[in-house]
Amino acid sequence: MRTNMTSLTQTWMTLLLSNILPNDHNSDLLLPKCQLVYAILTRMSIHVAQLIAVAIYLFAGMPPTRHPLDPDKSNRALGFLALITGLCQSFGVPITPSKVIRPPITRAFIEKYCTPKQAQAPDAPPPPPQADPAGSFDTEWYLWHLVRQKAANHRAHVQTHDCLYQLSLSL
Repeated sequence: MRTNMTSLTQTWMTLLLSNILPNDHNSDLLLPKCQLVYAILTRMSIHVAQLIAVAIYLFAGMPPTRHPLDPDKSNRALGFLALITGLCQSFGVPITPSKVIRPPITRAFIEKYCTPKQAQAPDAPPPPPQADPAGSFDTEWYLWHLVRQKAANHRAHVQTHDCLYQLSLSL
């Protein structure tokens, strides 16, 4: 998938997965995060503080998971490591990190990790021409359709679960 992304898209994806909605790795970009990258690239209004607050709330409420081989270790990634460490440092708390914090996203980082693989290959075919925005379908409407469809699927799943639960009580 990365080979089809522009450098700008890969850079935003890396920033998103490293700092805004951190993940333990940067290889998976699920649909909601794809939609967020699209919203950033099309300059839609995004409330980043709310995204981070919700992610911290969800992360803090998750039960700890244990490592399958060593039950004394946690198997969960540290959330917002750079943010928490930076805030502690700004208030004078001495920091001795035991986990390596990802380096900042600089021009050198972008050139090394966010350059499309097609551009690095000498015999790469030219990218396909972009469709005319006026003649293409409305992408924003399509994304909202996907969100509504996901919500409808969730409601159907909850209703099915409730029906099966009621059925189990009657048996």
